[in-house]
Amino acid sequence: MEYDIRYEDPCSVVISVIFGKDEALAEIKSAVNKVNSKVEVKGFRKGKAPNEIIKSRFKQEILNEIKDSSVPDAIKAILEEEKLNVIDDVIYDIEKIDITGEITFTAKAYIRPKLELPDFTDIHLDPPLEPKVEDSEIEQVISRIAEDVAIRRDKKSQAIEGDVVTFRWDGTPPPPLEGGVFEVIIPKDEITGSIGGQLIGVNAGELRNISVKYSKPDALGEKKENIVEGKVRILKIEERTIPTDIEEISKLANFSNKDEMKEKVKESIYNSKYETEIARNRITAFTNLLLKTKIDIPESIVEWYRKKIGGDDKLSDDRIKEILKRRFTYEELLSRFNIKVSDEELKKEVIERAQNIGEKRITKEFVYDTYENILYIKTLAKLEEEILKCKKIDKRKEGKKSKGENRLE
Repeated sequence: MEYDIRYEDPCSVVISVIFGKDEALAEIKSAVNKVNSKVEVKGFRKGKAPNEIIKSRFKQEILNEIKDSSVPDAIKAILEEEKLNVIDDVIYDIEKIDITGEITFTAKAYIRPKLELPDFTDIHLDPPLEPKVEDSEIEQVISRIAEDVAIRRDKKSQAIEGDVVTFRWDGTPPPPLEGGVFEVIIPKDEITGSIGGQLIGVNAGELRNISVKYSKPDALGEKKENIVEGKVRILKIEERTIPTDIEEISKLANFSNKDEMKEKVKESIYNSKYETEIARNRITAFTNLLLKTKIDIPESIVEWYRKKIGGDDKLSDDRIKEILKRRFTYEELLSRFNIKVSDEELKKEVIERAQNIGEKRITKEFVYDTYENILYIKTLAKLEEEILKCKKIDKRKEGKKSKGENRLE
């Protein structure tokens, strides 16, 4: 196999490929055998028909096999041999395939731009701030606990503020309401567009028209608001008695006393704030890393990305370059740190995340999104670890140097 590589710019290449006669015949023979094993020819057992019959009757199937198997394999071999790090599937155009022994094609590939990360000792990293927990925050959480442990009783009359309405979507549900039965609390103050606000005055067994707002990411990953209208079936209505005595709340919530409840709530708020502060610090570190990272993104990569997102002209070239710089820098860290996610780790996080947000239907998209989130969190944590490690090493070097200077003096 002979090939020629022509660079249109540092990140865009065109590869012209010509199979030698013997190589082409070998690929064609392999394709014929594969087609033979799949098709049925009257008078012959499957896979046992003479090759000449297969060639004459199933020419298009043979050509398709070459296009779908031989050509991609050849491209993969060339990329590995030339050590070309592509950022997307290679686009190829068949110039000629003939079962008599001729295979020629061209392929276009986009190469990952060269990226230079800064020395980690140059990246500023602030220590996390010590969280403060206010009494008002503890009181707010205890108020929510009181609502969670409220005693419920079925009621036959219309739903009013504070009641719990259980319902299901009548027909095919929109994304936010997939997975079965749902509960909402009728809000005390009308919230425009809220499901609970639209169910004021319903009775059990009633059908009620409502509209549901939900966000869905577009090609850029930005959330776009969608609205869907439909009917919900009211399954039951419950009135609540919310406890106000703090001792009663603590017992209903399975705490030994009010002091234990307050301490646990305070600890939970503290931990949540501390985790948020750590996450903020890591994102800041990554942002500081981006500012010092060097990368040249040519026009060909900008146009490649614009086509990938559907030819959106609203984004300027500079904005696309910012997006790609962030993406390529993150992927470089991902590769350098060799970040992995185990099956057990993913399963655990999927379950916890679904429980936290009340997701009842686990889709492939939900699992993939969880996987990507774990990768992101682990990569930023590793970046923080490496920055701190480099700064400690650098400090030790400075310490040794200063001691030597003192001895010389």
